[in-house]
Amino acid sequence: MIGLIIKDFLNLKKQAQIISIIVVIYMMISFLGENVSMLVGMIMLLSAMLPLTALAYDERSGWDKFALTMPVSRREVVASKYTFAIIVIGVASVISFISMMAFDSLDISTELIVSAFILSFCILYISLLLPVAFKLGAEKARYAMFIVAFTPVIVVSAYAKINPEGLGTNFTELNFAMIALISLTVAVVCFVISYMVSIKIYKAKEF
Repeated sequence: MIGLIIKDFLNLKKQAQIISIIVVIYMMISFLGENVSMLVGMIMLLSAMLPLTALAYDERSGWDKFALTMPVSRREVVASKYTFAIIVIGVASVISFISMMAFDSLDISTELIVSAFILSFCILYISLLLPVAFKLGAEKARYAMFIVAFTPVIVVSAYAKINPEGLGTNFTELNFAMIALISLTVAVVCFVISYMVSIKIYKAKEF
């Protein structure tokens, strides 16, 4: 399975160069504007998109047909994609946290809570997309990707317009640390369920 993960990283070598350029540009914008939120959001969104990009490369090259002729089980193929996602999102989370510590004036406990919320969203994001990608293909899953990404923004914006005072009041009274911990726990549970669903889908798939 390690070989499958290395293969994904090698396939995305060119993508890594483009992503590095994008990150540098957003880093400069964040530094000049003294606002790291744009940089952090972009880093985490790109990291969540990479596993889907890796799947798209496999589909275009017909990799799955070749991979299944080797001593590799279908479970291992799925596990490699989820492990790849964990590695990429984990690295992105560390970079995002360091960026917030460098640019923001918030204390470390607040930065950790914010990081937990962002990490939770990314895990949920990829947990929803990977089963769709295994079922319908990576290209069709890109449509779901945009729906998943913008739905929370639309919901929060709509709620803010309907009840602008309630939004601020309700959230400031809550224990953010506890909410962050619950969010992260739910995200991890969803990730495990997503993995099990993807295995079932992939085992039933014909190539």
